[in-house]
Amino acid sequence: MGTNSLTEELESTQRYFHEEMSALRLGRAHPGLVENVMVNYYGTPTALKQLASVTVSDAQTLVIQPWDKNAFKDVEQALQKANLGASPTSDGNVLRIVIPQMTEERRLAMVKKVHEIAEKYKVRVRQIREEYNKKNKKDKEAGAISEDQLFNKQKELQNEIDTAIEALSAVAAEKEKEITTV
Repeated sequence: MGTNSLTEELESTQRYFHEEMSALRLGRAHPGLVENVMVNYYGTPTALKQLASVTVSDAQTLVIQPWDKNAFKDVEQALQKANLGASPTSDGNVLRIVIPQMTEERRLAMVKKVHEIAEKYKVRVRQIREEYNKKNKKDKEAGAISEDQLFNKQKELQNEIDTAIEALSAVAAEKEKEITTV
């Protein structure tokens, strides 16, 4: 069945899930909030992480230092347009973004968003399972595998799917804990 491609698909799904989770704004400074902001760099859309260092100076403050001083204004404009809930301030050398504390209402909305994102990725994992189950059944109908082999492949597939869904749930639970911890 090519377990490598199944594993790759599941890992890819989990990687995108992690990226989407890290991009959620939690009221705490985190480089993931801005690293993928697209900057118009000499006419080319470029991710901020390729143009500047992004560091956390304290729990609420991100410091962005563009490597190319000529790109400073472009980086500043991109951060202003990024709808981060906070505007960057500039001292001419670095940009600072102070992330406001989250309200209880915002925390509940974020927890709901985490659950929505997690469910979206769990559905994708189940779709992957469906695709592989169909492929295995076609192999059985074509005589490439026996009934026992089909049963074993389905069992192995379900184990991998269960593991992937558990991993997604664990990340979502961790993110929920992070959000609700004041």
